[in-house]
Amino acid sequence: MQQRRKKLANEVKEMSVEKRIASEIKRRGMTIRAVSNMSGVPYSKLQPSLLERRELRAEEFLSICQILKLDPMEIAKKPDAGGAA
Repeated sequence: MQQRRKKLANEVKEMSVEKRIASEIKRRGMTIRAVSNMSGVPYSKLQPSLLERRELRAEEFLSICQILKLDPMEIAKKPDAGGAA
């Protein structure tokens, strides 16, 4: 059980910013269209970003974090080199 939790924690750490945001949107039961409308990020840019086909621009990232009430620094945090959980 502990090994599975550690593996899951490592998988989350290795997620891209876009994947973390997509995961949070899904967890909240929101649609990409709703986030697009609320954030002002065009759906045509947001959808490919959340599928990791395009990187979010800084202003897009901040706008999405603001409407989702997410800490941009926490979402953008890179895993430690030592791999500490």
